[in-house]
Amino acid sequence: MSDGGLRRTVAIGLAVTTVGALPAFLLGAVAVQVRRDLGFDVAALGAAISIFFAVAALGSPPLGRLGDRLGGRKAMRAGALMAATALASIALFARSWPSLAACMVLGGVGNGLAQPAVNLFLARRIEAERQGLVFGIKQAAIPASIALSGVSVPVIALTLGWRYTFGLAAIAALCIALAVPRQALAPERRVDPGTGEGLSVRTLVFLGTAGALAAMSGNALGTFHTASSVEGGLGEGAAGLLLAAGSSASLAARVGAGWLADHYGWDGFRQVTILLVAGAGGFALLAAGTPVTLVIGTMLAFAAGWGWPGLFNFAVVARNRRAVAAATGITQGGVYVGASLGPVAFGLLASGFSFEVAWITTAAFALLAGTLVAIARPAPAPRAPASEQSAAI
Repeated sequence: MSDGGLRRTVAIGLAVTTVGALPAFLLGAVAVQVRRDLGFDVAALGAAISIFFAVAALGSPPLGRLGDRLGGRKAMRAGALMAATALASIALFARSWPSLAACMVLGGVGNGLAQPAVNLFLARRIEAERQGLVFGIKQAAIPASIALSGVSVPVIALTLGWRYTFGLAAIAALCIALAVPRQALAPERRVDPGTGEGLSVRTLVFLGTAGALAAMSGNALGTFHTASSVEGGLGEGAAGLLLAAGSSASLAARVGAGWLADHYGWDGFRQVTILLVAGAGGFALLAAGTPVTLVIGTMLAFAAGWGWPGLFNFAVVARNRRAVAAATGITQGGVYVGASLGPVAFGLLASGFSFEVAWITTAAFALLAGTLVAIARPAPAPRAPASEQSAAI
């Protein structure tokens, strides 16, 4: 693929991934304003975001299989349209916690469809030796959505209001859905029969369990970092900017780790273990509560504790080239289970005990996730490039 085609392909995948996750992370960023307006507590906030990821968790395996049948482009467009509808619904119709939760259900379905579809779209068009970087960039969409959400607090939410934040995001999501090409940008790559024979369902489920624990930590970070920082004494605007800085560190870590995986032929899973163990230290620093540990812990927790998904998806895809969306649908389903449980568990711990207790528990989840990935790590996958054909999905 030419460099121009590569850039367009990756940009579309990045954009769809970003808007798919935006309903949850945007709600987390403007949580202080939404809670004040709609009148619910931290635990209810966690429950609303958990609903988004629970729906994505339940839908991801069957929606991944649907994506394999429909093709990446059609499934991506549908997922982005659902995200736009969910964001617009929050802006216009969220007048209470139940109505907000209903909007999050729709957003969860869209995200569950979009993420495996993007994996398929990229895996069928990007050469194997460049997929580490590409999946790092793709997964950088998650911290990108958090960073955009964080910046929106002082720029939009505190000036125009949080509903305008969701309304503008809905317009952006609609534009991205319309930008998904109806014609293929590049030929689909034929999978070499000798590469990526596939992991067993049992191994995929085990890896999904590890992903669930890791996502419990990472998603709690993206959801409650702003509220925790404000509770610790930061102003609302400063807390939003610190969230954006941490998310930018996660973005850089995901892209950098992907490039290193391609350059040095990394296994993928081994590096995921290292990142999760280091991230546990960052979560522990957040529990200390001082300004210095807050800044250091933020950067370490985001860069390491939430910098693993690109390598994780890359490692799964490299071993399952014949059924990319179906395989990542299983592991992504596990990630979404953790993403749904993490915010509600953190919210209950923060409400019932303290943010310090919640962050220490989050660190323990990250450490356990790293241990499970180390136990489950399959043999390295072949990295031979696949041949090409002219048909496109």
